[in-house]
Amino acid sequence: MPNIRFTDLAIRSLSEGLYFDEATPAFGIRVGKTRRTWLVIKGARASRSKVRIGHYPALSLAEARRKALVALGSPLESPKPRAVRWLSGRQLGRASSGRWKEHTKTTS
Repeated sequence: MPNIRFTDLAIRSLSEGLYFDEATPAFGIRVGKTRRTWLVIKGARASRSKVRIGHYPALSLAEARRKALVALGSPLESPKPRAVRWLSGRQLGRASSGRWKEHTKTTS
């Protein structure tokens, strides 16, 4: 499992095997006879798992590196808005108990 500096030229010229990027830890590519698969190694040493991100060249190096950082839990992952759920319930007329309120307003 050699560590190399990933570039597009380097990725295209790799022979069969498993390679990891020097710049991004736990991010690698598995080169087979017919395809190249981006992957991320997640978890502690005792319970590691390989997570497939996609295939090269359908998924570019830049996009694969970004997805790898997100899969590893970097701050590039956008936080999920929590206020939207609260606002949508209030705007739709939901009571705090989670049940729908009946609207008694009539328009004339």
